[in-house]
Amino acid sequence: MPSRAGGSSGEHEQRAGERRFATRIMRTVDAGSAESLLGFAEGAGPGLRGLDANALFDELEARDADLLAALQWFLDTGRTDDALRLAIALAPVWMARKRLDEGLAWFDKALAAPGGSDITRGNAYFQAGLLAFWPGHDERSSELHGKALWTPLAMATGAPGNSTALVGSPETVAEALLEYVDVGVSTILIRGYDPLDDAIDYGRDLLPILRQEMAHRERAAEKVAA
Repeated sequence: MPSRAGGSSGEHEQRAGERRFATRIMRTVDAGSAESLLGFAEGAGPGLRGLDANALFDELEARDADLLAALQWFLDTGRTDDALRLAIALAPVWMARKRLDEGLAWFDKALAAPGGSDITRGNAYFQAGLLAFWPGHDERSSELHGKALWTPLAMATGAPGNSTALVGSPETVAEALLEYVDVGVSTILIRGYDPLDDAIDYGRDLLPILRQEMAHRERAAEKVAA
């Protein structure tokens, strides 16, 4: 996890990020290779929190030019949902390798494109908000994270902030909750609109994923300590 800067990054750093963003797209792909690269990046995701994380980060960076070419191809062909999914899959690499402004620029391009499911866009806003948070872009981070929460019920009922929700599959919600842990949140209260049924769903579908990921982190920390 990168160290958080005290303020916004300087103009020189921003220009450097833009140069990297402009020069890394060097290869062309077709539909088949773009879809294969998306599958590769998403498949690597669970391992990025495990014992083999460093090797996976290196493998993803070794294929960086191809992955970015695939991301651009999805954008150029109007496949916004796939572009957002690939950006989400690459977010841990951009964060771990301190390519924060470059990653945020890709998210800005993908989120500006029309289309994409609400769930995928919500996850993308959340990941982009983390990339904005670490270099100290606080207002930008707050804006992006605000868009990651599902708020129509709060707007319809006038609820003062107690009716927002993370949306997505159990895996997506678990990942979002773990990202809150990564930025320092120590206690998380989750509840639903149908308390009994939602509690059953949480226990069956969500909590096992969270426990598994936290166990992976503990084993990784023990290995490093040893």
